[in-house]
Amino acid sequence: CLTLHTVVLMDELSHNSLQMGVRLSKDCTVKTFLHNDVEDLKRLLQQYSSNGKPILVVVESVYSMDGDLAPLKEILDLSLSYNACAIVDEAHGLGVFGSHGMGVLERDELEEHPALLLSIHTFGKAAGCHGAVICGSKAIKEYLLNYGRPI
Repeated sequence: CLTLHTVVLMDELSHNSLQMGVRLSKDCTVKTFLHNDVEDLKRLLQQYSSNGKPILVVVESVYSMDGDLAPLKEILDLSLSYNACAIVDEAHGLGVFGSHGMGVLERDELEEHPALLLSIHTFGKAAGCHGAVICGSKAIKEYLLNYGRPI
């Protein structure tokens, strides 16, 4: 799903740390869609799906400034229909949603959705400590272990 020429579609209210992280990637096209607007995301997916480049959709499960939740099922289903992958930041969902406190993906039973590339769970909010984990496939974990580096 990820190459040097990935098209990244982000919710316009994604946290600055997500936006800056994506912008540090080399040769990615970054576009934002209107906040929680599945129709605007669909417009961008239609626009960029024809160029043959991989598409990555980046959203937060819970947006910290307003406390609103992303329509994750709709976003993941739409991503799948355009052969796009999604990353969900669960920074503000961890410890709050789900039967085990794992976030909105757990609550909505979307942790195994085929469009979900990975989810990010930071510990600095509800967990009350520092650090984070990335939940994803074995291939994602091996890639990050072998190629990930601190900035």
